[in-house]
Amino acid sequence: MKAPERDSRGRSTGRGRLSLPSAAAAAVAAAQAPPAALPAPRPAATSFDVYSSLPLQGGSSARTIPLVNGIKLALSEAKTRPASSPLNYKKSGRLHRGGGQVDAGQTSANAKEAATDPKAVYYIGEFNSGASEVSIPILTRAGSPR
Repeated sequence: MKAPERDSRGRSTGRGRLSLPSAAAAAVAAAQAPPAALPAPRPAATSFDVYSSLPLQGGSSARTIPLVNGIKLALSEAKTRPASSPLNYKKSGRLHRGGGQVDAGQTSANAKEAATDPKAVYYIGEFNSGASEVSIPILTRAGSPR
């Protein structure tokens, strides 16, 4: 749309504007147009999966095991609500090799499993930035919530 034309005194001549009926028609057309580039909806599920990728062995386990227990408690309480869909908890505790080194292959496999699960609704992890460096790009590309 071009700028409105002005007369010699700087007043608008009314030319070059979109008329009110034209603007209304354009708004209605835009509202009725199909949305562009929205992600495909997930299939309806009768249950949902919640993933965690936390180390359950080694030095971090003293902090992560209580976290996993809290996740389990929250999910068990959610299951008792009326009309709620079942929530399945899927965890992996084999993320570190000996010496506390992150197992990038296992972390990647965990993230890929959650990213390709159509029933996945949340991914809880990682406990360490080295593992996050592996899983975040995988989950982001898939549009998985985390």
